[in-house]
Amino acid sequence: MERVENKRKVYNFRKLIVNIAGDIIKIVLGIILFILSIASIVYTCKLCDTDTLWEFTFYNKDNIFKYVIIIIGMIVMYKIYIVLKRNNKIIKYKSQYGKKIDIYKLLICMHCILGIGWVVCTQLTPRADQGFCSAIAANLFSETYDKADFLKGGYLNQYPFQSGIILVFKIIYSLFGINNYMAFQILNVVSVVLIDIYLMKVLKKITAVHAEKIGILFLILFFPMVFYTSFLYGNLMGCAFSTMAMYYEFEYFENHKVCNMILSTVFIGIALMIKSNYLIVLLAMLIFLGIDWIISLKKKNIIFAVIVICSYIIATSGPVKLLSIQENVYLGKGIPKIAWIAMGMQETGMAPGWYNGYNADTYLNNDCDSEKKAEEAQKYIRERMTYFAENPIYTIKFYTKKMLSQWCEPTFGGIWINQFEKNVTISRYLDSILNGGKLQKIVIEVLDVLQSFVYWLAFLYVITNRKRKNIFIWFPGTVFIGGFLFHMIWEGKGQYAFTYFLLLIPYAAIEAKMIVDYLTNKADEKYGK
Repeated sequence: MERVENKRKVYNFRKLIVNIAGDIIKIVLGIILFILSIASIVYTCKLCDTDTLWEFTFYNKDNIFKYVIIIIGMIVMYKIYIVLKRNNKIIKYKSQYGKKIDIYKLLICMHCILGIGWVVCTQLTPRADQGFCSAIAANLFSETYDKADFLKGGYLNQYPFQSGIILVFKIIYSLFGINNYMAFQILNVVSVVLIDIYLMKVLKKITAVHAEKIGILFLILFFPMVFYTSFLYGNLMGCAFSTMAMYYEFEYFENHKVCNMILSTVFIGIALMIKSNYLIVLLAMLIFLGIDWIISLKKKNIIFAVIVICSYIIATSGPVKLLSIQENVYLGKGIPKIAWIAMGMQETGMAPGWYNGYNADTYLNNDCDSEKKAEEAQKYIRERMTYFAENPIYTIKFYTKKMLSQWCEPTFGGIWINQFEKNVTISRYLDSILNGGKLQKIVIEVLDVLQSFVYWLAFLYVITNRKRKNIFIWFPGTVFIGGFLFHMIWEGKGQYAFTYFLLLIPYAAIEAKMIVDYLTNKADEKYGK
């Protein structure tokens, strides 16, 4: 009897831990989404001034009346639907066309076509970090390469973590030809399709509500996905593989099959090799593995956690070791990670906490000594924290502007990154989108409304589902929390934020579908189907 009582106490304790973890996630996610929901209808940020090649952020007050007009328009449309329903004027075409056309697949194909069209019409050439990585990969094929990028003060000596994306460039160039940028860009389009498919698979794991069509429609309207197909920096590839890793971990939670464990581990490893930022996804995977272990007590979870950690070590250190061996050079520690925290606390002239050259400049000033650079960064952080503590109003303004610059700029830098050198003369329509014409204004307005709607709908989802006991539905939300908090501390930039924004779309789509179903069911109950 005592043994049974002890087991009951242990079970209740495990249940309590899971419930507390779920409550913390829901509260933090709800607070962040509420703040972003309010901020997105008050401010709209814009990146400008390409003459300097820097991303200058301008903070503009949003026009709240446009949201009022949109909501009134939706109410009017619903009233029209009611009138038509009452007078039996609603004609359903599903029986005639529904079986012939798969709208879900059609929308994904449409997204793919948009991506290919964008790549072909822009033919953007890489610059800045993507340009450096591409050039190094191309130079690896040259017998006369002096390996200056590997030597003291060189690009890879400063940023050894870029070895992964350089290897990706090298593989692509070996298969499709050196400096074949379009091959990389087409793979970005493939990544967009994979994100569409697997993010909707994640949506199905969250709910039984059929919201995939709304979700894909949101993804198509979220134009930055297409804009970033021309960007050769691994953002979309890493996002695709990390989304696949999340999906197969969802599968693992349901059946605890080894094959799902392996697939999830492999995909998160590839994502990390391409972009180390996806460490945030890996940490969320480990958190939910721990939660699943508390619930199921499966020993497989411990093995899963160990191989996930091993995949991180291999994915982040493997490319560095491989390049070092292949090129017979030593790549040191490079700029220490703490330097990015220091930079994230600085005024930059563009937006608070964005890249400003601090890391490279101070690393070179310290004779490329990682330890000395780390000490200088630690000292700066202490001084800055003291200043923040003594000036609370300034601190609030600083981090508010840093948040707005990343999360209330509706293109997430997608237009800005396409405004540079290209291999073709673009059409007047693309020129209008990229260089401040009427089409750009329309695109930004659409994205601004979509961004606000996604924040509000995701926030409403948290409110309406706060009592659900299935903690695993908050897996994508936990990754979003991690991304939001990380880039409030780390270097800020819209190109990093947009991949986390995508994880809100399943929640927004589900909530939108539930609202539509509720309203149509009300009409059906009153006036008949």
